[in-house]
Amino acid sequence: MKLKKLILVNWGHLRSGEYPFGNMTLLTGPTGSGKSTILDAVQTVMTAVYQGIFSYNPGQEESSQGSRNGKSKRTIWSYVTGLEDNLFARPDGAHGYVVAVFAPDEGDKAEPFTAIIGAAAKIEGTGSKRQPVQERLSLVLVDGSECSFEDFAIQSERGMEVVPVEDIFRKLDIKYKEVINHRDNKREYLCQLYGRFRGMRAVSFPEASAAAKAWSQSIAVRPIGSVDELVKTQILEHDAEAQASQITEISRMMRNIHDLRKVGERLKNNIAKLGVIAEKLDGSTRAAEEIRMLSLYKARNSLQIDESAERDAELAVETAQEALETEVHKGELLVTAQANTAQAQVDLRARMQGVPALVQKTNIVQRADQAKIDSRTALNSLITGVVAAEKLIAVSRQVMATEFPHEVRALDDVASRISAAYGGCAGLSGGVNSELLRQLQQADSMDYGALRSSARLLQGADAQFGKLHAAFADGGGFVGVLHSQHALVNNAKQNAAIEEAKLTNRKKQLAGGLSDAPPRVYVSLTALQDGLPEAQAQLLCDLVEPQAGEWQRVIEGFMEDARFHVVVTPDFELSALEYCRTHRLPLKIIQGAMCLERTAAISLHPDSIVHELKSEHPVAHAYLHEQFGPVLKVAEEQQLKRTARGLTLQGSASSERKIFVINDLAGVKLVFGKEAKRVALERAKEEYQVVIEFIRKKDELLKTLEELLAIATSVTLPSFEQAETLERAAIALETCEVELSRLDLTELDGYADADKKLTEEFTELQLKISGSATHVGELRQVLKQHATQITQLKQYREKKIAEVDAERSRLSNFCLANQALSMRVMEEQIGTWIENHEWDYATLNIRINELSAESALAIADVYGLLVEYNTGAAADERLEATLRVPRVAAELEDYAQNLTLRSKVQEQLAAQKGIGIVKNLKEVTDSEQTFTNVFTGQFCMSVRESVDNGIKSLKALNNELAQLKFGTDKFAIDWSEWIPEYKEYYDFFVAAAQMSANEGGSLFADDTLSESHIKVRDRLRDILLQTDIESSKKEVLRIADYRNYRRYEIWKHSDIGSKIALSEWGTGSGGQLETPAYIIRAAVVTNRLKHFEKGMNLKFIVNDESFSKMDERRSLDVLKFLRDGLGMQFICAMPSRGAGPLKPEFTREWNFSRVESTGGGEVHYITEADERELRPDRLQELWEAHRKMKRTQAQIAFEESEAQ
Repeated sequence: MKLKKLILVNWGHLRSGEYPFGNMTLLTGPTGSGKSTILDAVQTVMTAVYQGIFSYNPGQEESSQGSRNGKSKRTIWSYVTGLEDNLFARPDGAHGYVVAVFAPDEGDKAEPFTAIIGAAAKIEGTGSKRQPVQERLSLVLVDGSECSFEDFAIQSERGMEVVPVEDIFRKLDIKYKEVINHRDNKREYLCQLYGRFRGMRAVSFPEASAAAKAWSQSIAVRPIGSVDELVKTQILEHDAEAQASQITEISRMMRNIHDLRKVGERLKNNIAKLGVIAEKLDGSTRAAEEIRMLSLYKARNSLQIDESAERDAELAVETAQEALETEVHKGELLVTAQANTAQAQVDLRARMQGVPALVQKTNIVQRADQAKIDSRTALNSLITGVVAAEKLIAVSRQVMATEFPHEVRALDDVASRISAAYGGCAGLSGGVNSELLRQLQQADSMDYGALRSSARLLQGADAQFGKLHAAFADGGGFVGVLHSQHALVNNAKQNAAIEEAKLTNRKKQLAGGLSDAPPRVYVSLTALQDGLPEAQAQLLCDLVEPQAGEWQRVIEGFMEDARFHVVVTPDFELSALEYCRTHRLPLKIIQGAMCLERTAAISLHPDSIVHELKSEHPVAHAYLHEQFGPVLKVAEEQQLKRTARGLTLQGSASSERKIFVINDLAGVKLVFGKEAKRVALERAKEEYQVVIEFIRKKDELLKTLEELLAIATSVTLPSFEQAETLERAAIALETCEVELSRLDLTELDGYADADKKLTEEFTELQLKISGSATHVGELRQVLKQHATQITQLKQYREKKIAEVDAERSRLSNFCLANQALSMRVMEEQIGTWIENHEWDYATLNIRINELSAESALAIADVYGLLVEYNTGAAADERLEATLRVPRVAAELEDYAQNLTLRSKVQEQLAAQKGIGIVKNLKEVTDSEQTFTNVFTGQFCMSVRESVDNGIKSLKALNNELAQLKFGTDKFAIDWSEWIPEYKEYYDFFVAAAQMSANEGGSLFADDTLSESHIKVRDRLRDILLQTDIESSKKEVLRIADYRNYRRYEIWKHSDIGSKIALSEWGTGSGGQLETPAYIIRAAVVTNRLKHFEKGMNLKFIVNDESFSKMDERRSLDVLKFLRDGLGMQFICAMPSRGAGPLKPEFTREWNFSRVESTGGGEVHYITEADERELRPDRLQELWEAHRKMKRTQAQIAFEESEAQ
């Protein structure tokens, strides 16, 4: 494409109109006449006055668009308002246009188009401070058409009427077919403008801006300066803006990884600190629980010791009473023996006196003595029998009066037998009792009538009491039934105790934040967690939270046992499987790695049931999506026919090509979410209380049964066999008494020796009687002491029972506060301690003091640990708790506060260890993978490819330069020298890209990179993590700029074989040095304009202040090089004085000059342009004749001077 014509409206001081251009156009005129003004107009179209690209009047070295030297600079607004010094040709503001019509070159298959820059400006300020400012800018392209001056302004009698900028698009759109309005979007305008030069709709902005900048910089040829910098900035293309955004993203990703790792470290530190806090709190709570148990042990043991002492005292009383009765009986026998001895002595003395009735008396006395012995023996036997009968009657009455619970209704039948047998025995209490018999036994004189009547009442009672005793003692009797019922009740209690243990564990499980999964599952899970802690095994149900709504129950019913599958760290899935197989654990391990891989490709249906569930755990989240994402919620059962996996709210479902109903939907135990756990815990508490109440009632019933067993087994069969013996003895005693009263004892006879012996016997018996009396006194004193002890113990019993109740209540409150405790189990443990005499009082008190100190120390430690933990924790991870070091050990308030804090600690542990650390690990892994992919696949490979491709572009340019010869000289670019620092980066990028291509290793793993590459990687990481983000970005941009990786040079080769680097060439003349500047910059701009690539391109350049240091020959060579070598359309601006020799090379000339004018506002002149069509052949003839004449004149002058 080439520039056909330029249309100017209100541009500087040039007349408004059309300016056509030829292939070689010369702009001449005196300095300041307007040559640069028209070049700036062309530059306006070519750069859209984009900041950093355009540079008005580039031939003026004192000022530029970006300079800050205080000199005024030309702007599009100053051109539109006609600014000259501080005067304005259009002081009221104006609308102006620069319009370029481009036409295809020969051989280009394209249509012409028009590029339009419309600008409206106004004047602001007063006096010398007036400045032209923007009002409106309009950028328009018209495809397939060549616009004319009349499209923008009309000359009339009133002068020139300019179309307002805001109306130009509408006007052109009416007239032409394809009009594109870019408004003031300079980027889009440039992209489409340079796209049309390439025969395309648009090119990228980096390409368009690079081409526009190169074209603009080629207008004024300045010294090359740094060759290295020239190649970097004007030959090699570099999209710094695109790289900046890429580097910002890489830096963000690196910082994100760094931050995630910090989060991971913080979570690990948090978990460690939480573990210590939990351990301290557990130690404090365990100490408090043990103190409460020891306190109850102390109270119960004290009460039990007193009860044992009371029982021992009562047993001692019973023993002493029996000993007393024995001793009294012994004394009585001694008294009887003494009386017999005395009587024998009397009888002896009587015989001695020769009394005839002595023999009779002796017989009678002997019979009476025997009768007395028989009566006492019979009384002892009958007293025992009556006592047994009285106890049997009392027990029978108690049994008959007892209302048995419905659980032991079998006792009612045997109680009826007892009641039936009891009727025949009840009369015994009306006539004979053990106390009456004891009184008869202990009386000084016997009541023979009472003895006979008592004996007669007891005769025949054996049969009745035998029946009553049989109701107790037979195999099917009361005692046997009691034993069987006791066994049944105890078995029920043991079953309830097992259930209570399960409920205790269930409460502990739920109170610890776990779900209501089956116990066998948690037992197996605990074994796996203990055996393989690094797998971080958790149940799926503990990681899922349902959304609010009514779908939870039916979803959980559909998922069934899948809720209890185990989630582990993906790297430990096979290890967990092997552990379960080895230890026979019935667990199913989720294939987390596979789920994570597949989840990315899953797009959930809006009706998926997974929308009703949420999980922060990556594996759990992926498993739900992969396994249950396809399950859809449907409104009607009819839809299930066409739904592969579906679910209705009523519990109907489809899956695996079958339709079914979820069994017992109402009975589905919910396990997802905190609310389900709360409800389950409340339900477990209620069930636990029911079981505890059941056990309590069974304990009471067992106690009743055991009491009944104790009394029932204590009854013996009464025996009244001695009743007849007692009656005969009573009759014999009464007969002997009558016979003795009838005897005449006048005849006595005795012997002195016998009398003496009897006297000695009497004395001996007297001594024994005295000893027996003393022993009786001692026994009665013992009885008195024991009675006093029993009285005292009974007085303290109520107080100690109250202490036991109080301690039991305290321990029970602990159990209510801590659902993991079981009151029954703890009391059983205390009972075991008491049975084994575990503690003595001294050791017990020491232990309680030790536990109190441990608890206080643990809470004091928790204070410091909490402060330390909260300092490093995030806001939602902090633990707020009010703790105090307990003044009194094991107070319920302190215990409850500890439990509350422990629960919060457990929640944080579950969140951070169970979910947070796993999620962080996945995020770090994913981020590292993403970073590695982006860094290696985009950044590293991009820089490496840019370095390589940059060389390719230089090679291509060298190939073109090799075809271009300027006189005897050729030029070539050299890039063989690496910059050492950048060579290290390049080698690292190659290694990183290779690692990425091999899909192995990690950029962050030291074992996959060499030592030198690790140093470079760490250096890059440190740069990316710098706190000064702008400095970091600037440094990475420097590294990412592939142009910096080599040192560049341009060599000049001559036909004579010389070779010199331009950076070192300082011996040539000014013209010689300016020549490569034209050649290299022409190569630069043609390179930017894709001149050497296939397809259409722009073949149009301009030059200002051309050939100022060159001679005629070199200037002509440059022109021929541009025109013939590059095939470029060339517009050249130079002063008129230097243009003559070059005119034969041009086909058109515009000559500019200033003329006075009265219609120029504050400026009193206007620039006129004189257009001339040039004939290069005639000009060539004229210049040859002129040269010949000049040579002749010079020769004549030389000869004349020589002749003189």
